[in-house]
Amino acid sequence: ARLSDQDTDNRLISQQIYVNIRENNRCYMMKRITEIIVKDVLLTEAKERYPYTEDVAQFLASLTSELSRCKYSGNREHIEKNLEEMKSKMKE
Repeated sequence: ARLSDQDTDNRLISQQIYVNIRENNRCYMMKRITEIIVKDVLLTEAKERYPYTEDVAQFLASLTSELSRCKYSGNREHIEKNLEEMKSKMKE
């Protein structure tokens, strides 16, 4: 696992996701990342290919519920830009 973690070419969520994101918006950022992973990855064809996908999706859905109180402050432009870059990487 440690070797895989060093494979930054295939890492979905890197430190770059927080570039230009203020610290008080990081909770909101994690909420949005979790929502995207559940909706765009785990609840797609992945659930037919991987046996534990449903369990992971349920866990992340409960995490999203806990993060529901996270709100952004200020301009969301950088947040949405970074999320779009993450989505683009997911499609590669």
